Amino acid sequence: MNIKNQPTAQQDITISSRQLESLYALGFELYGAGEFEKAADLFRLLCLYDPEKSRNWIALGGANQQRGEYQLAIAAFVMASFQEPLSPEPRLYAAHSFIDLMDLSAALEATKQALELCEKRDDKKEVQSRAASLLQALESYTQK
Repeated sequence: MNIKNQPTAQQDITISSRQLESLYALGFELYGAGEFEKAADLFRLLCLYDPEKSRNWIALGGANQQRGEYQLAIAAFVMASFQEPLSPEPRLYAAHSFIDLMDLSAALEATKQALELCEKRDDKKEVQSRAASLLQALESYTQK
C-alpha cells in the first residue's frame, strides 16, 4: 500500500479548512506572544491534519527554533522542502538552525541551496537578499 494513498488525519476526522485556518491563526498569535511551546503544539497538530501544506511545517520549524529545539526545527523545515521543493525559505530557515547547532558546513550548504532556488524565481528577491547576506557572513566567518 502506497503512503500517498493513505487518508490524512484531516480526511479521517473531517476538520474543515476554516477550522484549520483558525488553528493556524491561533498558533500564529501564540507564536507572536512568545508562547512557543503552545504554538508548536498547535502547529504539530496542523502538520498531522494537513501535512501537505508547507506553511504548517515552516511554522512548526519556527516554533521549534524559538524553543531551542534545533534538530526538530530542521526536521520540520525538511518536510516543508519536501512539500514545496522549489521554495527557498525552508532551506534558509534551516540554515539558521544549523548555525545554532554550530554546523557551519551544513548552514553554508543550506544557504547555497536557498540562493540557487531564488535564482529561478522572480518573486523571491527579498529571500535572495537575506540568503546572500547570510552566505557572505558564513563564508567570512569560516575563512577566519
